[in-house]
Amino acid sequence: MGKVVLVTLDAQGRITGWNNGAQRMFGLKTSDVTGKPLANFLELNKNSTSNLELVTMLQKSYGGRP
Repeated sequence: MGKVVLVTLDAQGRITGWNNGAQRMFGLKTSDVTGKPLANFLELNKNSTSNLELVTMLQKSYGGRP
């Protein structure tokens, strides 16, 4: 069975939801992240395609430029 990581954000990119899968994967409790910008928890690594894709997707979803 696959693991599901679910993170929900408000219109400003702040975390409003953080499921058990996210807690296990990132080692942070919901109370540690709720209300904080998701960008605070993204490890930017120029060699990481997945991180860059996530940042681009978030920027597009909030009307920013990639």
